[in-house]
Amino acid sequence: MTRGITREVTWVDPGYRDVFPPAAVFAHAAEIKGEIYRTGHGRVTMRFERGRRAFFLKRHSGVGWREIFKELCQGRLPVLGAVNEWRALNHLRAINIPSLRPVAYGRQGRNPARMQSFLITQELPGTINLEQLAATWRERPDFVALKRKLIRQTAHVAAAMHDAGVNHRDLYICHLEIKRDYLERPVGAPELFVFDLHRAQIRKQVPRRWRVKDVAALLFSAMDAGLTKRDYLRFIKHYTHTPLRRALAVEPDFWRDVRRRAERVYAAHPKPVSIDCVIPTHNYGRYIAQSVDSALRVLRPGDRVIVVDDGSTDDTRQQLRPLIDAGKIDYHYQANAGVSAARNRGTRLARGDYLYFLDADDRALKDGFEKLRRAVERDHALALAFGGHTSVHKHKKRVHRQKPLRGGNARDFADYIARRRFTTVTASVAIVRRDIALKYPYPEDLKLSEDIAVYAWIIANERVAAIPDPVAEMLRHDDSARNQTQDYATLSGRLPGIVFDPDKLPPALLKWKKRYTCNLLLELFRAQYRAGDHAAARHTYKRALRC
Repeated sequence: MTRGITREVTWVDPGYRDVFPPAAVFAHAAEIKGEIYRTGHGRVTMRFERGRRAFFLKRHSGVGWREIFKELCQGRLPVLGAVNEWRALNHLRAINIPSLRPVAYGRQGRNPARMQSFLITQELPGTINLEQLAATWRERPDFVALKRKLIRQTAHVAAAMHDAGVNHRDLYICHLEIKRDYLERPVGAPELFVFDLHRAQIRKQVPRRWRVKDVAALLFSAMDAGLTKRDYLRFIKHYTHTPLRRALAVEPDFWRDVRRRAERVYAAHPKPVSIDCVIPTHNYGRYIAQSVDSALRVLRPGDRVIVVDDGSTDDTRQQLRPLIDAGKIDYHYQANAGVSAARNRGTRLARGDYLYFLDADDRALKDGFEKLRRAVERDHALALAFGGHTSVHKHKKRVHRQKPLRGGNARDFADYIARRRFTTVTASVAIVRRDIALKYPYPEDLKLSEDIAVYAWIIANERVAAIPDPVAEMLRHDDSARNQTQDYATLSGRLPGIVFDPDKLPPALLKWKKRYTCNLLLELFRAQYRAGDHAAARHTYKRALRC
């Protein structure tokens, strides 16, 4: 009906007119109070109950001219109220695609920036969205069979919507839900319900770019669901209703654009990762509490600190006792086997997506660590991310910023090992993916510079990234393992053979072994000269000249 200059439109499902009387439904919707689920952009979503039945209300209060102009400038039609979702829900019901049942709808006002509207839908109980399901479905014994059924049904739903002229605009797997009853007894084809249609568009035919956007949204949101290349090909087959070879031949550009858009969106939307901090220690009781405290400050809820005590005989356990009793750290003691063995044990104990190996006399820095975390959240394919460090000696600090990588495994390996363009003087400046840490364990017969070999192998074979900011504060003290020059003499003879293991490196990179050996000898020469052992320094220098 119409009142003055205000135009009011209302609709109520005939089966619910006893609950929502049509004559006063708009006023009634404005007064409803319930459990608020979401707010934003002039819209509030809430759950409420009437007569032992549960409903959802979406109430729109107008988006404002600024939002309207912003959408138009970006080439998108603005969503002005609940009308989009109401029409889309009715359209899906007409083509037999399961979704929410609209119960009541109303619109009031002529000004598009201040238009008042609402939509009430009946609650669909006992469902779970596919994003929540995918987080745990690999634990199911019927994982493969269930996964294939859901891929088939998802493809059929997307194709049916597009064939009927509907594009969702937010077709992520979190907006597809399935009955929990089906998951308890998965017989036959699953029924998927489509949700959150407030931005949906209805046309006679869906334009190609909107089909790309919808299918890419499905692909993007399923990238962490454990799908294989065959699963993606299976989706293409069911979406097109044609044999796979023909589907790829008919629209190769379409599927290329879908993949590129999904990868671009995935890169632009970081997903949280869990990080376990592994701290090996041996008789560092005077430093360990500060190291653990720094780790606890930079980690997030759900991350863990794992301390592996490598046979300490000092007060390490007593220093950590309050944290152990409070459950803030996992403490594990082992007979003395060396720092590499301690780190490898920490790797086996860890459960996080990434590992952070913090030395017991180093301290993690919040800002640099957060930038490392954001780097791997943007790209889960990164095997290693590292940064610079701050060295502290006699209360004087010096910042060592990391140089950017120039790209390519071979080039980065040469820059790291031979040219010394960048370096990792301590394991505390890097985080490494857990599966990569298991693939490249620390060489347990090395007591010094053990991380050089591991990082060299990873840089030579995997995707890595670097940030310039310092990630850790490195304390230089007299009894640090880094200052034991007598160990460098043994190291210079053994480390090249370990780093240049032909089973760990591509054959083309083995040519850098001679130059790396020379660099080690020059480092040993400088250390011996600074220590005052001039005779040994002269001997080492002659060896360096010969190589």
